[in-house]
Amino acid sequence: PGVLDVPSDDSEEELSWKSSEDEEVGGQDKGNESNDDSDDGSDIDSEETVKSGAVRRQEYEKRKTQKSYIVAGAVSAIPGIVHQYMDQQLKEAVREVVQQKTDQLQDSLQRENDEFLRNIDENMKNVLKGLVKTQVKEQVSRIL
Repeated sequence: PGVLDVPSDDSEEELSWKSSEDEEVGGQDKGNESNDDSDDGSDIDSEETVKSGAVRRQEYEKRKTQKSYIVAGAVSAIPGIVHQYMDQQLKEAVREVVQQKTDQLQDSLQRENDEFLRNIDENMKNVLKGLVKTQVKEQVSRIL
């Protein structure tokens, strides 16, 4: 007798639980069964096939569990990755806004400074003009 087929869970990986004897087609199958009774090693082969099938099933379950852990790890990492991305985006946005405001303030202060300097220059010219007029009047009055 061979190992019965074990139903699968429709995963990507198909495992066959048939022994090599079971895979033969048609009437050859029946002929082998009658030979099994006379073969002294058939019980050992059957036990090895069962063990081999059990080992394969355990390996399959182990791989499935490992894949589940990998997927779970990846899924659990997503919030951290999103948080890191959002932090980076927020820092960049804040940096840009701060730079824009800094540039605006610098421009505004530069305009005020330029206007202040123009006023000082104009006032100095007016003061000098007034002094020159006063001195010219004094010189003209001395001469006359």
